[in-house]
Amino acid sequence: MPASVPASAPLHYCRDKIGGTGTPLHYSLLFLPAESRAGLIALHALRRELDEIADECTDTGVARLKLGWWREELARTFENQPRHPVTRLLAPAIALRRSPRAALKNMVDAAEARPSRRRFENFDTLLADCRLSGGALAELSASLLGADDAAAGARELGALLELTERLCHLGLHTRRGLLPLPLDELARFNVAETELLRGRQSDTVHALLAHEAERTGRLLREALAAVPPAARQALLPVRIRAHMALALLERARRRDYPMLTQRLMLSPLRCLWIAWRVRRSDR
Repeated sequence: MPASVPASAPLHYCRDKIGGTGTPLHYSLLFLPAESRAGLIALHALRRELDEIADECTDTGVARLKLGWWREELARTFENQPRHPVTRLLAPAIALRRSPRAALKNMVDAAEARPSRRRFENFDTLLADCRLSGGALAELSASLLGADDAAAGARELGALLELTERLCHLGLHTRRGLLPLPLDELARFNVAETELLRGRQSDTVHALLAHEAERTGRLLREALAAVPPAARQALLPVRIRAHMALALLERARRRDYPMLTQRLMLSPLRCLWIAWRVRRSDR
């Protein structure tokens, strides 16, 4: 199922796939050399391709076939025989850095398992799921930038970025029937699933979301502090996005945690300022 895109246009295809300029991702990659940036653009475009299959394909059999095609395409890419615009752009970066196949496999596995992972019994199972998707993506990003020895730290930051995305875009997920919150904590805060799925705000829902946001922010700050100095530059994009995630959580707090009814976002100017500030802190 290769896309009908000219062979000369993989970069344009991938940029369009991840949303072009003005996004947090765009600004997190802004200060990288062009050759490094291209590989990460391709990697995030791959994640978007997989997400679209998981989110939009209602027939599980068809979704499995499409994801199977991507498994085959990634195998071809490691043999330097890519067909799709995304893998054409990704192939040179993979050849240069020998990115781990396991992390790429985890990304496909996470997309395939998503329809069956609509509920999470506790925080540990939720975070483990985030490691399979966002964690694998960040690990691969670090590998493409030559920081294989920082894979564990990158994976943890990536998992927490995924956790932040699910929390701050909670309403979007619940409208799809997904509930990316620990069920045992719903019970502890006396919140029924139906309240969240119907977008109902209440004092108990507010207390639950405040708890989730506070913990996510604390874990993000701890993960950022644990990045060794030698890995800071190679982990620059994921560190920038982690600081953006902290800013988004702070916006949620100031707006009284409206995640069920509003999709929280940062302005392009704020994203640029955060990216510049993080990069400047490394000098």
